[in-house]
Amino acid sequence: MLGAMNERAMLEPPRSVRWENATFVAEMNAQDIALPKPNLVQALCIWFRSVSVYHQAEMEQISRGEPTEEDRREQRHTLSVLINVGEWLVRDLHQRDVTANAGVTLADVEATLEELYLNQRVTFGGMTDARRAQVLDEVFGAA
Repeated sequence: MLGAMNERAMLEPPRSVRWENATFVAEMNAQDIALPKPNLVQALCIWFRSVSVYHQAEMEQISRGEPTEEDRREQRHTLSVLINVGEWLVRDLHQRDVTANAGVTLADVEATLEELYLNQRVTFGGMTDARRAQVLDEVFGAA
């Protein structure tokens, strides 16, 4: 039994390492996109892989229980990077749709991006109706 536990510990890195891995993959994709002539097909494939790595880290975090503050910061940062890259991809794919070369559709990309936004709202909260009404009233004088 001890051998099985040691094997599992070697196969499953601590959750902070999972978030670091997810962040690393997402940030590398963001850097590739910043190149003068990025390869859209490659960026698209890497983005979907980055989203998958993010979800793996998220599932592991859920299975381990309450996340640390460091985990929450890494998760928020990684999610932000994925959303930013996704927005860039959608914008460029509307100009030059190469999704068929990656085996997906533009609708798949847009749905995945929307899912990331939803994940962000659910995980990190959004503006409550009361707060939204307060801000609208303060800014525009009407809720």
